[in-house]
Amino acid sequence: MNKKKYIIIGVMAAVLLVIFLISSMGAEPEKRMLEKTDVTETIAASGRVEAGNRINMTYQKSGTINDIVAVEGQSYLKDQKILSLEHSEEKNSLQNAKLQLRSAESDFADINRRLEIAKAQYDAVKASKENVSLLLERNLALFEIGGVSGTAIEDIELRLAEISSQEVMARLEYQGLLPGGMARERAQIAVENARNTVERAELEKDKKILYAPFDGIVLEISDNLFSNVTAGQTAVVYAEEESFIIADIDERDYQKVMAGQQVFVQLINSNQIIEGRVRDVSPKIDRTRGTVRVRIDLTDEKVLTTDTGVNIEIIVNEYTDEYIIPKQFLLENPSRITIKQNGRAKIVEIFENDKAYLVELFDDGLKHDGNSNLIREKVYEKQIALTVSAE
Repeated sequence: MNKKKYIIIGVMAAVLLVIFLISSMGAEPEKRMLEKTDVTETIAASGRVEAGNRINMTYQKSGTINDIVAVEGQSYLKDQKILSLEHSEEKNSLQNAKLQLRSAESDFADINRRLEIAKAQYDAVKASKENVSLLLERNLALFEIGGVSGTAIEDIELRLAEISSQEVMARLEYQGLLPGGMARERAQIAVENARNTVERAELEKDKKILYAPFDGIVLEISDNLFSNVTAGQTAVVYAEEESFIIADIDERDYQKVMAGQQVFVQLINSNQIIEGRVRDVSPKIDRTRGTVRVRIDLTDEKVLTTDTGVNIEIIVNEYTDEYIIPKQFLLENPSRITIKQNGRAKIVEIFENDKAYLVELFDDGLKHDGNSNLIREKVYEKQIALTVSAE
């Protein structure tokens, strides 16, 4: 019984061997025509829209929102009003400070008017003193020869003393009104104090008003009209109007991506395709995710919704008019390549035929000599390009 079994197995093995030999003898090599085509190597990744110079504006004082001027998604110029809190108390304080400033400035202007009057009075007193002094000198001369009485001399001297006292007072008042004088200094100090009070009052009022810090766009307003808010709470998310893209690429593609490369961006849930350029590639690798961050600028300025998801395609290499062989073909030498097909390695010879390039797949073990004029190899993510000399 066992002998019979072995005979059957032997016969079947022989039959299979014959079939295999017949099939091998009749098998012809597979041929493929190589055609020239354009090749683009790309890297795909996902990312999101990011706004430039994005900041969170906070409330400087607590209060109640009484006016919201801005609208989310709209653009504003620097110093344009965005929203304000109720600030009637600060407004009244500012008005009172301005009244004090006007009063101080009026007093200072009065100093100049008083200075003119004081100068005229001082000049007049000095002239009178000079006249009385001359009169005294003449009368003293007459007194020596008996021309006037001693009583007349005493009257003139008394008058001169009074005028001298008036001169001192006029001079002090005049000097006090001059620059550096006490009266002018007091007036100037009053004006400066009033101005400082106005500035402080304006600052306190402005603390309850948010202005655009630069030309940009309002991305988000955190609270509604009449909401009660506290100091330090986020009020508005603001950013530059021009958007850019942040994407994370596989660290294995790190060496391929460089600044200036062309990028095509597709917004998620949209058919819109936007063109951009790689601005820079982060020098750091996120080891937890195995990715590298790439920043992409849009070619044309566009306002996109921040944090919108995108898919990107970075053009890392472009070749035109190249002969292409699929990636499963692996280079072996300048005139041949091999293909792994069903686990068996086959030799592939490249040769010319009427200026066209043919690829033949031969059984392992056959030897062929050929010249493909192969110049160099370019390895791509999806394919290998063989650049050959064209006839």
